[in-house]
Amino acid sequence: MALVGIVPMLPAHDLAASVAFYRRLGFEVENLREEWGWASMALGPHRIMLDRSIAGGVHACRNAVVYLYADDLDQLRERAALAGPEGPEIRDTFYGMREFRVLDPSGNQVWVGQARGQPAG
Repeated sequence: MALVGIVPMLPAHDLAASVAFYRRLGFEVENLREEWGWASMALGPHRIMLDRSIAGGVHACRNAVVYLYADDLDQLRERAALAGPEGPEIRDTFYGMREFRVLDPSGNQVWVGQARGQPAG
């Protein structure tokens, strides 16, 4: 037996706003079921799912974090410019990454990083 993939499913209070956020990061809608409150999005071979049903109630997901590895951190930062024209701050981490962090419309944390010294692709 082999695992053939893993896809994070993130809570989405406002599905349309969440879809728009991930589109700004370069994801495309692969499948959208508004009546279910669900979407599947892809960026190349990478997938995420957004789901309204896990966004509320007693068993709601809390503090989800998705880490995206970028080959051009500065370009992705421009796409994610949600905090005004300057965009989120890029910081050097103690674990060898340059990264920025933003919240999606449902409060999920999206961390985007690129290894320090790695040239933009």
